[in-house]
Amino acid sequence: MSEWISVKDRLPKSDGFYLAWFTFEDGLHGYDIFYYNCGVSLPSSLTHWMPLPEPPESEEKKEDAVFFLPETKEKPPCKSKRFFPGY
Repeated sequence: MSEWISVKDRLPKSDGFYLAWFTFEDGLHGYDIFYYNCGVSLPSSLTHWMPLPEPPESEEKKEDAVFFLPETKEKPPCKSKRFFPGY
């Protein structure tokens, strides 16, 4: 698995989903899946990120895999925002 990358060091080179580490003013912190859209400002609570790991090998072709938001079955929004599955 990749190492955490500080947003102060660099940002992702392309749009997509990333694993993100958040640190909030109240002292809470944790990670979540984050959709990054190049050129859109990031929340100040996002401090680090890393690429998502590759999915497990399966008999299905990777080209056929499609990601949808849980429950809604809609494609993800095309802007940076904190992503809460199921909300």
